[in-house]
Amino acid sequence: MVALANRYLPHNSSSFFGANNRMERMTSKWLLCFAVVGFYNVVRQSKAEDVKVWAVNTNFDNPRNWEGGRLPCANDRVIFSPSSSSVVLMPASLAAAEMVLPVNGELVFPSNAVFNLTGNTAQGSCVGQDAQFKPIVDYWYSPDNWNISSDRAYPRFPSRRNKAVSHAYRVPCTFDSVQFPARTSFSVQGINPAPTITSLRINDLDYNTEDLSKLLASSTGKLLFHDNPTLNIVNSPCSDPSGCICGNQKPPVFSIICAFKFPCAELKCLDPITVTGHCCPICATKIIATTNSDFRMDRFLELHDKLYNEIFNQVDSFTSKISDNEVQIVFVDDTATNSLANKLALLMHTIYNTDVKSVQSYGINSITIQKSERFRNQPSTSDQQSSSNGMSSGGIAGLIIAIIICSGLGAALYIYKKRQIEGFSFARFDLQSDKIELELGTTPHDELEPGDAPSSAAAAKDSGKGFDNPIYGTSVPTEDSSDAEESPEVNDFVENPMFNILEDSSK
Repeated sequence: MVALANRYLPHNSSSFFGANNRMERMTSKWLLCFAVVGFYNVVRQSKAEDVKVWAVNTNFDNPRNWEGGRLPCANDRVIFSPSSSSVVLMPASLAAAEMVLPVNGELVFPSNAVFNLTGNTAQGSCVGQDAQFKPIVDYWYSPDNWNISSDRAYPRFPSRRNKAVSHAYRVPCTFDSVQFPARTSFSVQGINPAPTITSLRINDLDYNTEDLSKLLASSTGKLLFHDNPTLNIVNSPCSDPSGCICGNQKPPVFSIICAFKFPCAELKCLDPITVTGHCCPICATKIIATTNSDFRMDRFLELHDKLYNEIFNQVDSFTSKISDNEVQIVFVDDTATNSLANKLALLMHTIYNTDVKSVQSYGINSITIQKSERFRNQPSTSDQQSSSNGMSSGGIAGLIIAIIICSGLGAALYIYKKRQIEGFSFARFDLQSDKIELELGTTPHDELEPGDAPSSAAAAKDSGKGFDNPIYGTSVPTEDSSDAEESPEVNDFVENPMFNILEDSSK
């Protein structure tokens, strides 16, 4: 890297960065950081921590940093505001008529950079004019200034910001790793109250507490991190198998975060829901699971991995632990269909709720669902069907078979423990509507309570079967009213849904 020196300035330019010439005093460590060549690569996924990546910069070639959003051309007069106190990463090649420098600041050029001041203000297609550099000093606690990488966020498309991640979780939590990407300059303020993070990486170099203190005390560090902030680096990633609570949803941090999100945006639904960690009500679906000591976050997320296929990749989802015994899953449509998020949430709720009432393999005591259903400008039925049909019938069959295999594995574990089966279930969901149905087998007859015993006629009719299977045409008793509000409706059936699904897929 090469720091700009006085000998490169035109004679009619302003003074260079003040009398003490701060560019000559740049720390060697910061110069080494900027010397690294190559694009920033998002850090590896880790189930022990989320990674929060600073999303904004003060780079010269970022249109956001220029008045009017226009980068300067070769005949422009480049002007850095006298009050601008920033580190600016310069391009490898730059031509301008002249450059007016700030009183206090630093320009960083890549190695072997080409810098040409022509003195021409009107030539060719580029009509020279003043180009004003006005970088924004960004706030640490603004949710829009961070990108998140997490094993609990679905789908994992780097090009898309996940709308299901709440505002509190977009800002670094106690168990998170923080990164400022390579080949970028930045300017951060408002780091108060002092955040606690697991690790810090700036321009491909890891910083511990001692290294960070040295950087913050340097002239460069004061331009990068304003107002002498304190950052606590504890090197303590989340080690709880049930997950860790972020902590940003508590005061005073949550109030600071939400100050950047008010007023709330106009919503497309008439019945938004309140989600823990979100500053405003949103159009979404959420599932709340109360857990016990057997709950494991990675086991809980296995179902998400199975269901996010070519149809559900249009749904944003994020799972977080919101209390010692509560886990929240949020689902938001990434398209205008306003239906897939509800379908996915209902399907997951059905499977989890069935597990709660039978195998209990997830360590969940109870499961509830809440969803937005009334949308403005709801697409027509044909549009919804077109979106839903994005998944082939063979894909649907494969999805259901995978779910049944998972249920079978859970049942096998249950048999191993209990040496008997109290029932079984098939889950069926309809992509053309929000309806999800269960077919439940009854408890074996020798375990029925006297009050629940079947009539003599029914017993005679079913004497050849060990249990009532819906495929034989018997009706299934509905759930009692106490469970009706929290669970999808259980109806009577006379056919096994797998036959219909597999028959459709073969066609």
